Amino acid sequence: MKRLLALTVVLLFQKAAWADDVSRFRDEAQAGDAKAQYNLGTVYQQGTAVRRDLTEARRWWRKAADQGYAPAQFNMGIVYARGDGVPRDLNEASRWFTLAAKQDHADALYNLGLIQAMGENGKAANMAEALVWWRKAAEQGHSEAQLNVGIAYAKGDGVPQDRAEALKWYRAAAERGNVKAQYNLGVAYAKGDGVPKDRDESAKWLGMAAQQGYAPAARLLKELDKP
Repeated sequence: MKRLLALTVVLLFQKAAWADDVSRFRDEAQAGDAKAQYNLGTVYQQGTAVRRDLTEARRWWRKAADQGYAPAQFNMGIVYARGDGVPRDLNEASRWFTLAAKQDHADALYNLGLIQAMGENGKAANMAEALVWWRKAAEQGHSEAQLNVGIAYAKGDGVPQDRAEALKWYRAAAERGNVKAQYNLGVAYAKGDGVPKDRDESAKWLGMAAQQGYAPAARLLKELDKP
């Protein structure tokens, strides 16, 4: 629950001839196009058709971020959160994440929640504030945020304990393929915790998690099969 999401490195275009794409990105980026600046930064980050150069990647992302381009703002947040070629600075990371979050960037919302939950930079952890950000991301369908909201309600961490609300968010995340949410839902049905005990429903969700390689789900699934 305390791992920042990684860089957004998906190129925002349909793949064509790489050499032509890079040349076009460069021309458009130098002309001030924010999306092209983001794409050119990502080309340098990935080392696709050019020599990998993280300094150039940051330079072009910063140009796009300064123009208000949310994916680039998110990546600048990750750069500072990791200390990737710059001094690690969660305050600066939060500043960039907040700019992206104001444009409803779901991963930025999620990471802001993580920073609040971790309570780094000498600040105390603040689960209530973390949940404000996670809920916003969860409402956009962000499965990790949905899982974390569910866990908070299950534990009563930052909110009053509410098993029904926990299960609602587990189910939302599980339906989006979140393996830990599938496991938690399977456990709830196995124990009858907040829902009627239902072996078949438990096996369904544990099976989904096990198929994704989640070992605790596979072990519990075997236990269900015992007479």
